[in-house]
Amino acid sequence: MDRVFDDRGMNDTGLTMRPTEIFRRQCYFAFEPVEKSLPLLADFIGRNSILWASDYPHCDGFTDAPGLLRKLGMSKELYDDIMVRGAKRFYNFA
Repeated sequence: MDRVFDDRGMNDTGLTMRPTEIFRRQCYFAFEPVEKSLPLLADFIGRNSILWASDYPHCDGFTDAPGLLRKLGMSKELYDDIMVRGAKRFYNFA
């Protein structure tokens, strides 16, 4: 979609910003804490657009989601982004 947006000859959408910018502003990603690709994808999808899931209280839920996330070996900054900042943005907390 960005390619069409960037091609002024093909762009008849009336959009004022790239589709990926709109998506990053309005959409969020939820994931389970065993998703090993998360540290690689976080910057691509937007760190402040990530929400983590525990699936609690279902019997197949993750009882130690924060611990499982730590085991993925991501930086403290990325861990904080995932655990806190995405939710703060989603719920509009200051």
